Amino acid sequence: MGRRAKTFLRLGAAMAALPHLAGCARSQSAAASCGRWIWIAAPVALAGAAACFFAGRLLRRSRRDSAAPDDKDAVEAFGRNPMPMAVLMADGGSGWDWATARIDAANEAFSRLTGKTPSELVGMALGEALPMDMSDAQKNAEDFLIIPDGMQESRSAIEVSSFELGGRPQTRCAVFIEKEIRLGDDQQRLLQKLEHHYQHKVYHDSLTDLLNRDGMRMYMEKRFEQAKGSLMMAMFMDLDNFKMVNDMYGHEAGDEYIRRVGRMLRDVCPDRCLVSRLSGDEFLIMDPAPVDRESCRALARDILHQVAALHPNEFIEVKASIGIAYYPENATDRSTLMSLADIAMYKAKTEGGNRLVEYADTMKLDMLDEYHLKRDLRAALSERQLTAWYQPVVDSHTGQIMSFETLVRWKHPQRGLLMPAQFIPIAQRAGLLPLVDLYMIEKALSFAREINDGRGEPIRVAVNVTTDELSNDDFITQAIELTQKSGTPPGLLRLEVKEGDASRDIEMLCDRIDRLSAAGIGVALDDFGRNHSALSLVGTHRFDIIKMNDAYTHSVSAPLRRQLLSILMNISRQVGFSVVLEGVETPEQDRAVQDLGIRYMQGHFIAKPIPETEVMDWVARYDGRSGGKQPCAEGR
Repeated sequence: MGRRAKTFLRLGAAMAALPHLAGCARSQSAAASCGRWIWIAAPVALAGAAACFFAGRLLRRSRRDSAAPDDKDAVEAFGRNPMPMAVLMADGGSGWDWATARIDAANEAFSRLTGKTPSELVGMALGEALPMDMSDAQKNAEDFLIIPDGMQESRSAIEVSSFELGGRPQTRCAVFIEKEIRLGDDQQRLLQKLEHHYQHKVYHDSLTDLLNRDGMRMYMEKRFEQAKGSLMMAMFMDLDNFKMVNDMYGHEAGDEYIRRVGRMLRDVCPDRCLVSRLSGDEFLIMDPAPVDRESCRALARDILHQVAALHPNEFIEVKASIGIAYYPENATDRSTLMSLADIAMYKAKTEGGNRLVEYADTMKLDMLDEYHLKRDLRAALSERQLTAWYQPVVDSHTGQIMSFETLVRWKHPQRGLLMPAQFIPIAQRAGLLPLVDLYMIEKALSFAREINDGRGEPIRVAVNVTTDELSNDDFITQAIELTQKSGTPPGLLRLEVKEGDASRDIEMLCDRIDRLSAAGIGVALDDFGRNHSALSLVGTHRFDIIKMNDAYTHSVSAPLRRQLLSILMNISRQVGFSVVLEGVETPEQDRAVQDLGIRYMQGHFIAKPIPETEVMDWVARYDGRSGGKQPCAEGR
C-alpha cells in the first residue's frame, strides 16, 4: 500500500465520526451506523467508511444495543479493507499492553499477514499472532480516537492505532481498541480542534508544512470560481541537481535542504500566493491576483536568486528551473494551467536550468517531437542505427597518432544524420544514456583492436561518460565485462569524464577510477580548466591524461589567457599528468600551442571527426605521409 493510501486510511479513520459534514455527499447507511461523519475524498471512502462502520458496530455492541441492519455492511467494509486490521478488547487502563491483549476480530488482510484464519485469530494474543516486538510497535504507533455523536451519554470511543510491522517496511497494521473516555463540558471545542488538526494534515506537506498536491488543488479550485477572467499565474519550480544532495549526504540532509527551500518560498512569495510542495523537489506557486506579468517575472527571478544562494555545501550547487503559465491567456481551468506551467518548467530544464521560461504554444510541439525521438532512439539501439565517428589526438612534435576520441552520431531513417546535441540530452532525460555509452564502448573496443593490429606503439580509444554512469556499479561492471569479452587489451580503452561532473563527488570518482584501473581501463579528465574546481581536481587522483578546455585554444593569443594556460600546464606537468589541448583549428593556434611547449593536441587542424567506415583509410594515409602532423584534406 502506498504512502498516500496509508495516510488516507489513518486520517479517514480518525476523522470518520467528526460531528459535521465536509466535502462530498454521504450515504444513509453510514449515517445510520454511527451518526454524522466526514467523507474526505474518494480514496478515503473504503478506509474511512470501514473504520466508521466498524467503530459504530463496536459501540453499539458495548452498549448492548440491538443489532442494526447496517451491521452486515459494517462487517463487509471491515473485512475487505486493504490494511491489516484487528480488534482488541481492553478496559482502557494504563497497565495493559498489546502483547497480551486478545484479538476479538480480524479482517482478511490481517489473516493473510499472519497466515492464520480469522477464526483461529479470535482469542489469540496480539503478540502471539504477530512475530515482532509489540512494545516497540505500541511505543511508535500513531493513535487516533473515533468519537460518535451522543458521546456525552455513552462516554465511549474507539482508539485506532496504526503501526509499521517490524521487518516489513511497506506494511502497516491498525488495531481498534474499545475504551471508556472522560470528557469535560467543552466537547465541541475538542472536536473542532481535532477537525482542524486532521484537515491540516490532509492538505499540507509533512516536511515543509506547505500545501500538498491535494491542498493546492482544493484552494486553486476555489480561486478559479472567484476569478471571473482576471489574471492569475501558476509557477512550477523544480530544483536542478538536487539528487546530488541525497546521493552524497543522505536523505536527511536532502530533507533539511527542502525545508530551507520551503521557508524561503514562504518568505519571498506575497501573502496572497498559494505555495505548495507537490512531491520530491517540485513546487507550485499560484498568484491569484498578480499586478501584471512583469511582477510575476520579478518574483520568479527573485526565487532563482534565493535558491542559488541556498548552497547545500561547497561542492554542490543546487539551482532551479521555473515555468510560468497564465490564466486566462494560456488556460481556462486549474488542471490545464498546472500542466502548462509544468511544460514551461521542463523547457527551462532542457535549456540548461537556472532560468525562467513562460509557456508558449510551440512547447507542446517540442514535447511531442521529443517523445517521438525517445521512441525512435529505443528502436535505434536495438537496430544498431548509432554510428561511431573518431577524432585523433596527435603528438605535435612527432606527428604520431596517440589516441582517438569516439563520438556518437545517429543515422535516423527519416531525419538523416543527427549530431549528439540533438539527441544525447533526450537520451539522458529518458534514462537511455547508459545504453548509448555502453554501445559506444563496444564499438570503441572493436576499433581499438582493429587499429592496433600489427602496430608497435599502441593507440588508445576514448569514450565519453558521465559521473552518474560512473557512480552506477552496474554500468562499471558492464563496461569491464564488455572489455573482457571483446578480446581487446583493456589498456587500449579510456573513459573520459568532464571536469564539471567530476567535481560533484570527488570521493566517489576516486573509488571508481581505482576499480577501473584495477581492470586496466584508463580515465581521462576532460574539459579541464572550465570551472573553479579545476585545481582541486588536479591533486585528487592520477588520471591518465588531462584534456584542456578549448576556450584556452581559441583565445591563446590573449596575453592573460596565454599566461593562465601556461600556469595550468606547469601545474599539470609537476603532478605528472599528460596534457592534451583541444580545439586546435588553425595554423596560428598550432604555432602558439607549440610555443607554449604543449605536446599533444586535438582539433580540426589535424582532422574533423571521421566516420567509422572511413577512419582506417584515413589512418593509412596519415601514417604514410612524411612530416607527420600536417592537416589531411580528407579529414577536414
